[in-house]
Amino acid sequence: MFNLKKLWKFKIIIGFTVILVIIFLKACSITQVNKPIPLSSEPAAAQSQSPQPLNSQAESLDWLFVMDAFQGGMAEIQLGKQALQKSTNPKIKEFAQQMIEEHTKAHEKLLQLSNNKKIALPTTIGLKYETIVADLRQLSGTRFDEPYMNEMGVNRHLDAIATFQREIALGKDSDLKAFATTGLQIARNHFQMAVPVTGYSLPGDNK
Repeated sequence: MFNLKKLWKFKIIIGFTVILVIIFLKACSITQVNKPIPLSSEPAAAQSQSPQPLNSQAESLDWLFVMDAFQGGMAEIQLGKQALQKSTNPKIKEFAQQMIEEHTKAHEKLLQLSNNKKIALPTTIGLKYETIVADLRQLSGTRFDEPYMNEMGVNRHLDAIATFQREIALGKDSDLKAFATTGLQIARNHFQMAVPVTGYSLPGDNK
């Protein structure tokens, strides 16, 4: 379930796929297309009960970025708290505590941006992270440490790096692109924190 070498190969394939998609989309000269406001015969009050995930100024890729970043951040916080309870390794506890603190700050910033732009946010961490939470909940001590660091130290931050790079390259909203630029460096820093524990590093990264 937690075979990191297989997951690493999968991440490399995903990374190349993302790069190819970016090159293709840029070649097609993507232009900004605002989401139309749906027409409805219902009163405005009734429509407000079912808010749209995007407002007229937000792009689909920007919305996807917000969803991915928000759920990933929530998962980091939730699993960091789980690590503080289950791990007996001081280094892993230190890593988990920093994940909680830094992702809480980023979470609050993204929440503020989303509220300002009227982007509806998810209320759960999503099936992918719920599965990881359920698997790790059954483990403790040294049996917990390696799967936690593999999933949240390595795989999660590889996902985050790809997500931030996608938004920087293809996003339309300047505020979200700025958030992604800051988040990219944080994700790289967090990945580097996991290196001494997991022994893995980004290809070509000699830091």
